Amino acid sequence: MSNPGNLSKGLDGVVAASTRLSDVKGDIGQLIYCGYDINELAGQVSYEEVVHLLHHNHLPTRRELNDLRARLVAARELPQGVIDILKKLPKNTPPMHALRTGISALGCFDEHADDDSMDANREKAMKLIAQIPVVTAYFHRRRQGKTLVHPDPSLDEAANFLYMIDGEKPSEEKAPTIDMC
Repeated sequence: MSNPGNLSKGLDGVVAASTRLSDVKGDIGQLIYCGYDINELAGQVSYEEVVHLLHHNHLPTRRELNDLRARLVAARELPQGVIDILKKLPKNTPPMHALRTGISALGCFDEHADDDSMDANREKAMKLIAQIPVVTAYFHRRRQGKTLVHPDPSLDEAANFLYMIDGEKPSEEKAPTIDMC
């Protein structure tokens, strides 16, 4: 079948959505977050700083970063019911299925699940940012037959995730690498 004249294939040139958060310039391999080229951010700012950027459209001040880190640390703990569900999943459950199930279960234990106000949705987003790595780490360790490692409030998000996966504090080289990723 021929492509007469100027017809586009697929979604070439079609804008699917507009957002202030990001811009993908696939033709030149560029990803922009809130006006920052991802390559300028990678290795220069922390995961938490990018979270703040995406939520507030600017990189955080020291105080804002400390406040965000404290909020994420406080939100890491999972309800025992979610942990129980994760423990009951078969070890051969595909990881994405386990993650989906864990996230759905979090909603069942959220006393504000039906509150769709902007403030409630922002709070839910922060909790999910903090809890998704915990769900992931718990399922990973459980399917390996290892004991669960609970979050360490003294660690940032990347280091805490590695700690929960590996069962030991990450090296000074390993933590910044996962933070950048």
